[in-house]
Amino acid sequence: MTADLRRPDYEPAACTPGVVHVGVGAFHRAHQALYLDELLHDRQQKNWAVAGVNLRPESAELLSRLAARDGRYVLKTTASDGASAWREIAALRELVDHRTEPAKAEALLARPAVQLVTMTVTEAGYHLDEDEKLLVAEVEAAEAAAGAGGTAYGYLRAGLHARRAADAGPVTLLSCDNLRDNGRKLAAGLRQYLELRGDDELAKWLEENASFPCCVVDRITPAPTAELAAETEALFGIKGDATVMGEEYVQWTVEDSFAGARPPLERAGVQFAADVGPYEDAKLRVLNGGHVAVAFPAALRGIEYFDQAIVDPELSALFDRYVTGEVIPALGAAGPVDLPAYRDLIKRRFANAHIKDTVERICKHGANKMAVFVTPEAGFAVLAAWFGFLRAVEAGRIGFAYEEPMWEQLRPLL
Repeated sequence: MTADLRRPDYEPAACTPGVVHVGVGAFHRAHQALYLDELLHDRQQKNWAVAGVNLRPESAELLSRLAARDGRYVLKTTASDGASAWREIAALRELVDHRTEPAKAEALLARPAVQLVTMTVTEAGYHLDEDEKLLVAEVEAAEAAAGAGGTAYGYLRAGLHARRAADAGPVTLLSCDNLRDNGRKLAAGLRQYLELRGDDELAKWLEENASFPCCVVDRITPAPTAELAAETEALFGIKGDATVMGEEYVQWTVEDSFAGARPPLERAGVQFAADVGPYEDAKLRVLNGGHVAVAFPAALRGIEYFDQAIVDPELSALFDRYVTGEVIPALGAAGPVDLPAYRDLIKRRFANAHIKDTVERICKHGANKMAVFVTPEAGFAVLAAWFGFLRAVEAGRIGFAYEEPMWEQLRPLL
C-alpha cells in the first residue's frame, strides 16, 4: 500500500501567529487550520500561523502529542468513491495549555501581531439558554472547578485585558461552532459574562475595538481512530496519534466584518459575504438537522455508522420527508442557495461509507442540538425519536455511552 503525502512547501519556523484558536480539537485541525495552512503556502502571507490554546483537561494529552512534533499532524480526506488525499499540516506554530500556563495563554491575546481569535468549544461551551441568557450557575460551577479557564469567557476576559493594557489594537472574535448566529451568541455571552464580573471597562473597550462576525463551517469530521493512526504510521513512518480525518467536501463562509486585519483567506477557498444567514440556515437545517433527524432512530435500531443509516430505506425516506416537506418550505426559495441541489449534495455526503462517521458522535449533546437544528412540524417526530432514545439509554439498551451534559435535568422527565 502506497500513498503520497503533501508536505508544507514553506518554512514553518519563519511563520508568525496572527490567529489564536481556542479548542484545538479534531474539527479545528481538519478545517480552520487547513485553510490557514493553505494561506501560509503564499510566501507573502507568513503572518497568519496559529497559536492554539487548550482549556479542557480531556484535551491535555492531545496538546502534548502535538507539541512533541512541533504542532505538525496529518490530515486524511476521503471522497465518496474511496479516493484519499493525505496532507501534513504545519500551521499550528504554538500550543499552550491554559490550565498549566495561564499567563502564557493569556499573553497570546496581547500580541499586536494577533488580529483574529477563533474558537471551537461546542454548543455547550457558550453557556446560553434558548433566549441567549447566560447560564450563571453553569459558569460559576465550571470556573469554581477549573478557575477562569473553566470557560472560554474567562479566558477571553483575561486575555483581552492583557491586550487592552498592551494597547495591541482591535481584534476580531470569530466563533466557528455549529450555532445559529454564532458570532452574535459569542458577543451576547461574553458581554453578559463581563456584566456578571462587573467589568464595565473591558465591555466598553470591546464595543470600540472588537467585532463578532458570524460564519458557517462545514466538514464531516469523525472522531480519530486507532486504525487511522496505524494507517498513517504504515504509509509514511509518521506517528499517527494526532492524525485527523475528514470528508473531501469543506466549506467556510464568513461574514466580512473584521475589527482587526482580515487574513486574505479567499485565496485559500474561504467565501466572504455581507450576510451569511442564508448559508447558515441551509447548513444548520439541512445538514445538522438531517443528522439529528436520522441519528436517534438509527441508534434505536442498533446502526453503528451514519452511512448505513442514510441508505436504510425507512431512514432515507425520513430524511427526505423532513428536509423536502418541512425544512425547504420553511427556508423559502429566495436566496443564494439552491436548496434542492444542496439537499441532494448533503445526502450523497452522508452516504460516504469511507468516512465511518458514527451514530454515537452525532447523538452526543442531543439537548443542545435539538434547540439549534430542529424546527417545523416534522420536528415533533424527531423529538419523539430522541425521547425514545433517551428512555433506551436509561434502560441500558443503547450500545454506546451517550454523552449528554444535560442528563441530570433530562432524566426526571423520562
